[in-house]
Amino acid sequence: MKKNIVITAALLASALTLSGCGGSEPELTGVQVEPATGDTTTASAVPTATKAPRSPRGALMKKVGEPSRILVKEGSDDWAVNFTVTDIQLDPQCTSPQAEPSENGHLIAISVEAATAPEPIFSEVVGSLTFNAHSWKVIAANGTTVNTVVSNASSYCLTPAEHIPAMIGAAEKVVGKVVLDVPDATGTLVYSNGGGTGWEWEYGAK
Repeated sequence: MKKNIVITAALLASALTLSGCGGSEPELTGVQVEPATGDTTTASAVPTATKAPRSPRGALMKKVGEPSRILVKEGSDDWAVNFTVTDIQLDPQCTSPQAEPSENGHLIAISVEAATAPEPIFSEVVGSLTFNAHSWKVIAANGTTVNTVVSNASSYCLTPAEHIPAMIGAAEKVVGKVVLDVPDATGTLVYSNGGGTGWEWEYGAK
């Protein structure tokens, strides 16, 4: 399998197509990365570059609405995965009849939109893709990594129709939510799809 390479757009993308009308930001997992301006929908030239922000953990620091990509190969703008965290809701209104109170203190509902490339690109570059709760971890406000973010409360807060599909394959477009059970009203979400340094989002009041 080829080394995963990720790219981030600087502006909000439109639903499902995740197309941007502003700048794009190449992201290389495990390598210092540089943002650049250009079309986020198709391969394009990279006219300018400055260093992109990474957290102390090496993850790309994101804001809600900024798309992220896993590129086909280094130096290319062709992507295997294109996804956006479109919303992070603290203590959402649960809709499932089986809903339970949070076990850790607070629930967080993360809204995600994603698109994947067709075969054989998807399998060669990514292999598999999931946004389920086990793909996330949380850094608490005091800097401690939360031991578990999965509970009955997080699993049964929403109806099945609201959850993002558990496993995502080639040539798919998906939209849905994943719910985590966390101890603090503020902290950091970390997503990595099972490998690499991944991406981070701050949540809660500043």
